[in-house]
Amino acid sequence: MTGFAVAAPAACGELFQGPVEGRTIHVSCPVSVFNLAQVSLDDDRPWRVGEKTRAAIEAVFGGKPKRRFALRVTGGAKTGIGMASSTADIAAALTVALKANGRDVDQGMIARAALAVEPTDGTIFSGIAAFDHRNGRYLRLLAQAPSLSITYVDTGGSVDTIKFNRRKLKYTASQKRRAEKAFRLVETGLRRGHPALLGAGATLSAELNEEVLPKPGFARLLEVGLEQAAYGVVVAHSGTVMGLLHEHAAGIADVLSANGFGPAETVALIDGGCRYAGGMATARW
Repeated sequence: MTGFAVAAPAACGELFQGPVEGRTIHVSCPVSVFNLAQVSLDDDRPWRVGEKTRAAIEAVFGGKPKRRFALRVTGGAKTGIGMASSTADIAAALTVALKANGRDVDQGMIARAALAVEPTDGTIFSGIAAFDHRNGRYLRLLAQAPSLSITYVDTGGSVDTIKFNRRKLKYTASQKRRAEKAFRLVETGLRRGHPALLGAGATLSAELNEEVLPKPGFARLLEVGLEQAAYGVVVAHSGTVMGLLHEHAAGIADVLSANGFGPAETVALIDGGCRYAGGMATARW
């Protein structure tokens, strides 16, 4: 028996998050780290998935899907640090479950299913998206991902995103103005292919987040970014990762390590959305 696999991208935080036009939205930051859902057709083995993923699939199908299949999800993204690992799990698993049952795959439907479980990342959508990650009432596809890299570090600990996003943040008038400016910079930078504007907006959003969820070493990361001519700083607004946005510069990971940031990893900024990952033999499981 054979099956197939689908990969969904993780994220390195968000390019922007904050209040815009009366809503709290974020701009997705999908990167070249993937969670993989594999399905083996006509197979009764128990699913090897998390509870959030199982709940999302059963919500869409009104219970377990009619066609028998084995399903497992494996992840390249670390959990609890702001890499949208749960969103990637749900998107990949729900996509293969729908395909296995001969149903069309709709990104909006996947987002709604994921939102029923927890706040959800816009990495579900193709390209780079501005998305209302709490309520799903706002979606704007901004652009395709520019050819840039992010070198990121984990500042330690974890954040419960469900509890964090239940907080009712009260933004001051100044914070709202700065958030609007940050969003417009990110939006313009993406649409015009202007990485300096994109980086400036991401940095302003990250600085605002320091007033909500401060990260150890943030000020030093800004300094290193300037020294290395990076375009800006990207952070997980409800997580613990932060990184430098740059144009494939070599050696930044070593520089961060030399500045006491611990292990650093460089990834590519990519388009969101699931990818078909080819066939797979049951024997591989």
